Order: sequence, then C-alpha cells, then structure tokens
Amino acid sequence: MPTAHKVLSAILRVFEFCMSAVNLGILAKFFRLLHDTNSYEDPRWTYALAMAAISLSFSFCLIPPLKYSFYCFPLDFAMFVMWIVSFALLQDVSDLAYLALAGGEESVIGIMNVKG
Repeated sequence: MPTAHKVLSAILRVFEFCMSAVNLGILAKFFRLLHDTNSYEDPRWTYALAMAAISLSFSFCLIPPLKYSFYCFPLDFAMFVMWIVSFALLQDVSDLAYLALAGGEESVIGIMNVKG
C-alpha cells in the first residue's frame, strides 16, 4: 500500500505541475497583451499570476515521493483554497471578455468604470 500511495502522489503532483504551468502560461500571455496595449492590470489578475507561480514551484519541489511529503497536506489544502479563490476572482474577467467580443471596447470601458 505505501508504494501505491507514493506512485499516486507523484502522478498527482506531475498533474498539478502541468496544470499550474498551463495557467501560468495563459496568464503570462494575457499580461503581455495588457502590457502591449497599455491597459489596466487588475490586482485580481496579479493574484492569479502569483498563485500560478507559487503553485508551480510548490509542486515541482514535492514531485519526488519523499518519506515525509505526506506532512505537506495542510499546505496542499491551503493551495487548493487559494486556487478556488483565484478562479472565483477571475470570473469577472471572463464576463468582461465576453462583453468585449459582443459590444466592442466601449462597453468594456463602461463596465470597468462601473466595477472599479
């Protein structure tokens, strides 16, 4: 049983690493586009980018199935909660992107002025 646990833990850590790398890449490209257009960078997006970078380094350090890696469970749970908060904060970003596609730049500027 301990061997199966270590293998499963390593597989899940690799999956976590891949998913955080994908999120980091998408957010980095989004920040690059914001920088190129001299647009406003919302602190929620900065939080999501930092969360992806922290998660990437955290999962990279814990990929090897070490003897005491189980004791990092509270940190795993904290990272899970932080990811949920990150995705909840980014919900408005998807709404703004939809409105930008539907109504043009003027509608997004109007919504940005109303929301913050």
